[in-house]
Amino acid sequence: MSEIQQTAPVVPAVDSTPPAAGSGRLLSLDVFRGLTLAAMLIANNPGDWKYKFPAFEHAEWHGCTFTDLIFPGFVFIMGVAMTFSFGRRLTEGGNGKLFMQVIRRTLILIGLGMALAGFSYLLLHKPDSPRAFRFPGVLQRIALCYFFASLVLMSGLRARGQAVVVAILLVGYHIVMKYVPVPGFGPGDLRPEGANMATWLDDRIFGNHAYKFFKDVKLWHDPEGLLSTIPAIATALLGTITGYTLRNKETGDHQKVSSLMVWGFALVVVGLIWSYLFPLNKNLWSPSFVLFAGGWSLLGLGASYWLLDIRQITWWSKPFLILGTNAIFTYFTVGIFTILSIYLTVGDGAGGEIAIKTWLYKNLVESWLLPLAGPNAASLGYGIFYIAFFTLLVGMLLYRKRIFIKV
Repeated sequence: MSEIQQTAPVVPAVDSTPPAAGSGRLLSLDVFRGLTLAAMLIANNPGDWKYKFPAFEHAEWHGCTFTDLIFPGFVFIMGVAMTFSFGRRLTEGGNGKLFMQVIRRTLILIGLGMALAGFSYLLLHKPDSPRAFRFPGVLQRIALCYFFASLVLMSGLRARGQAVVVAILLVGYHIVMKYVPVPGFGPGDLRPEGANMATWLDDRIFGNHAYKFFKDVKLWHDPEGLLSTIPAIATALLGTITGYTLRNKETGDHQKVSSLMVWGFALVVVGLIWSYLFPLNKNLWSPSFVLFAGGWSLLGLGASYWLLDIRQITWWSKPFLILGTNAIFTYFTVGIFTILSIYLTVGDGAGGEIAIKTWLYKNLVESWLLPLAGPNAASLGYGIFYIAFFTLLVGMLLYRKRIFIKV
């Protein structure tokens, strides 16, 4: 990482979380970030990839599941927090210094993403796999969204201006994907494994350094590719726009919640309507998906704000607060531990060797949960157990010592 702070105030990952009236913080932001991170890590760490509940699977292509909503939720909440932190810094002046901080954080996030990819490639890559070292990734996309959303904030555009930018990004992406001819194929084909502009650019830029090869059109595609990062930036900007609502001191708390819920419902509906023209699709981060997922993020944040910051029902929130205040560090370290648990082996008791992850799953979870609830529940149970243990072991230790690792 880049910076470790051991102080009384909590310093969250990626960007500062806003001050709240009376307490100096909005608890809902840290907790909502922790909730999305927990869901992401649980979905990414099943006991057995063959057994997953449908909600914890990504949609194969078109469509949207609970798991598909997690990543945009994380990008959205990053945008909300940015409005507060940038608001304070911009009022203090010094855009040059702020811009250098943005560059630094962007490069660190990209570096962390590349380090995870490199570690995985070094230990887990199979020699016969056609896929080479993967350049795009989750942290790389977060970095680019953070960078371009930062430029919009530093430009001085307020909520309405940012909404215009969102509209331009989404409509422009829609036009490019559906109507601009893909070289050698014609207008964009949005069907599974079709030749769309996002996939074509991934193939030309990354080749086999992307995630998946589409056999029908002989093109490499990446769900975190470059062109599909454009609408992902719009997701971050939906968060920055939301931040203005929460920052408005002239608006009452209940009015803020009502605004979040109404706009959340409206975006879900508009996203569903738009899906008739461009289907919901996380792989392509379609415009309809941006609005649909953004709507659910607004609804989730509104519920969290009402529950935590207004009603102050906080007894359940501590584990997610712990995750949310060291989010990037947790994501990175869980990724490292997961790779090691797959690579390193132990004796299986019968003279053979099995991965540590397999041993943990079979002995600590599957042995008792499988007979009780079946393979899907056992597989999910391992993810919950794994993340809960990691949170208690690492997260609680850092939190109690007031150590918050800031990118």
